[in-house]
Order: sequence, then C-alpha cells, then structure tokens
Amino acid sequence: MPDYATQLNNLLIRIIMKHLIKIILLSLMLLPIALVAQDGKKKKKTETVEIQTSAICGDCKVRLEKNLAFEKGVRAVELDEETKIISITYKIGKNDKESLKKSHHKNWL
Repeated sequence: MPDYATQLNNLLIRIIMKHLIKIILLSLMLLPIALVAQDGKKKKKTETVEIQTSAICGDCKVRLEKNLAFEKGVRAVELDEETKIISITYKIGKNDKESLKKSHHKNWL
C-alpha cells in the first residue's frame, strides 16, 4: 500500500501542472491582443518636409545639410543635387515645417 505522503505529493504535482498549463495557454492567447494594442498606440514620431532649393554645387549641399542637421529635432537632412530638393526629417513636437523652411532660407543666404 502506497504511503499518503507520496499520494499527496503526486496530487499536488498534478494540480500545479494543470494550473501551469492553463497559465501558459492563457498567456499565449493574450499575447497577440497585447501586441495589437501596442501597435494602435504608436504614433508617427517623425515627419519629412521637402523644400525646393537653388543649390548648384557640392559645397552648397554640404553647407545646407550640415547647418540644418543642427536645427532642433532634425533627424536627417539630404539634398538631391539633380532635383535640388532638400528632404528634412524631423521629430514632431520639436520643430515644424515653417520653422525649417525659415531655417533653410537663413542657412542658404
């Protein structure tokens, strides 16, 4: 006849395993819901403004890209020499299109 301690131990292990499996399954079911909820909360953090310039040389490109990179909230600056359009990516809330356009004219002159 098995002793009661072994039977009790086996019973406790079965109960714990049963609840552990339920917890794992529930977690796996709720994970996609949590991920979708986070995606809905993500807001667009940056914006890009494109400005037509009259840059004519590589020095103009270097000067504009260098100076505009130091404007508040600017993440990236790139001047396409063929189209003469400067693209400025900036952090929303730190700067805006009008301020960047004014800064472009200030740095260009």
